[in-house]
Amino acid sequence: MRAIIFFGCFLFVAGSVWAQVWEDPWQPASQLHPNPPRYEYGQRPVPSTSESLQGFDAWYQQQREQQRQQHERYRQEALQHELNQMNRLRTYDRLHWGPLQPD
Repeated sequence: MRAIIFFGCFLFVAGSVWAQVWEDPWQPASQLHPNPPRYEYGQRPVPSTSESLQGFDAWYQQQREQQRQQHERYRQEALQHELNQMNRLRTYDRLHWGPLQPD
């Protein structure tokens, strides 16, 4: 099975290399890489790198803020749990125990 997968990958890579090497040399460069980008109806142009980075920065900052808020909530819950446990222990220590004999 591995041999079949390997052979298939080999054929795919070899085919793509073959297509690049034996590209039609007589085709003008303007047809290979058209200078002005043409968009079909309904297509949006790919955003520029600076726009992509700004969008990523905004998303990253939002994720960081959400993680910070979640961390703060967990910290508050842990603190509250610790205070509750301390109060329970104080109450337990104040209890007056009688003799351990059946009535």
